[in-house]
Amino acid sequence: RELRIDSGDVQAGGMLNISWEDWNLGGHSTATAFADRIVVRNLDTAQLLLDTSVTYDPLASTAGQINGPIGPGEHRERSFSFRLPLGLRGTGNIEVSITTDQDRSGLGVVFESNAGDDAESNNSTSVQLLSATSAKKRETRSPRFRRSLLTHVSCNREG
Repeated sequence: RELRIDSGDVQAGGMLNISWEDWNLGGHSTATAFADRIVVRNLDTAQLLLDTSVTYDPLASTAGQINGPIGPGEHRERSFSFRLPLGLRGTGNIEVSITTDQDRSGLGVVFESNAGDDAESNNSTSVQLLSATSAKKRETRSPRFRRSLLTHVSCNREG
């Protein structure tokens, strides 16, 4: 929930600062570590730009504080930063999606249930944004040989 891109102007080659909240809408605390899957796609070029996961571990600590289980009705702030590629791959309509309790292989570890038998259906959210071309022109220099044009001038003098 609350998926946000906190990057200001989004452009090719720039950083995407992705923030979201992991909510526990169930009746029990999350007792085990789980992964949040992050997928970034360029919809214009149909290219996958990122497919990764980040783990929430209740036993780990963040900024000196134990993360702890996420209790019923509670949430945790999450974030991840990613640099868009330069050029066409990082330009155009970009989609960022987050799926809670899913690793890169599509598997989850937290058992969820409710009366409607659709407890897993609220684990994904996505946002689309427009990425501009880079404002900075990236200059790449490759070693090149300089060709010189030599002109041979001959002078014939008769004396």
